[in-house]
Amino acid sequence: MLPLLAKNRPATVQKDTVYYMIERMLSRKQSYRVKIYGKPTKGVVLFFCPFGVRRWQFLLPHLPISSLVNAGFEVICYDFNTFKVTTSPSESRRILHDVLQDVQHKVDDSKNHGIGNISVFGASLGSLFAAYCAANITDVNKVILNLTYGDIVDHILDMPGMLFLPKRRLNNYVALGGGEEKLRKFFAGYSPLDNISALRKKKILLYLSKKDKVLQYTNSVRLKKALEVSANLQYIENRTFGHYWAATYNHFNRKVYIEFLLS
Repeated sequence: MLPLLAKNRPATVQKDTVYYMIERMLSRKQSYRVKIYGKPTKGVVLFFCPFGVRRWQFLLPHLPISSLVNAGFEVICYDFNTFKVTTSPSESRRILHDVLQDVQHKVDDSKNHGIGNISVFGASLGSLFAAYCAANITDVNKVILNLTYGDIVDHILDMPGMLFLPKRRLNNYVALGGGEEKLRKFFAGYSPLDNISALRKKKILLYLSKKDKVLQYTNSVRLKKALEVSANLQYIENRTFGHYWAATYNHFNRKVYIEFLLS
């Protein structure tokens, strides 16, 4: 056993050391990775993984990548380095820009090959990237948001500590942004609520969970109310499960999102 993890160390030291080791390991990787699956018989879906979940998990039977490929879609999948995404507000915004640029190239290439049915599908953190790309890329037709952000800063401030994102790291993130007021100015224009006019022009399937304690329902539901002005919204609300189980349930219920993409 490493000395810093010895049994005579206080529990808080052991815990912080484990987080530090994980962060060091993750920091060596790229900010995000891209992998393409399937053929675009029915269209292209750009799929954005949630926080801390790697793409291979969605290749399992009945989960989105395998289900979409079996339904005739090409899936362009993005998964994220949890360390780099949460290093600082500047790094987060840079990654949003880089992903948007990469998605635009992928969409342009698809259009050049005569593919017109182009959609985005994001879960949790991935929904933020999906909404941002959809709002800024005209050729994206349909948007699936599985438990989503409304306002970036509201969700950061209200987010509980998690295994790979302890509360101390969230607090440090806000401090690096200069506090709440400066953070709001820094992320102005990046949240789904900031891009509501562009999103209303898309066909949207929105999932929320009444019991979501990670992306607080009280924040996310404001996005639903803003989108209701448009007739292009299909809304599904889970009243039983919290964040993780609700997201998983929605992913397994593939009939709903595949019918949405084919409509």
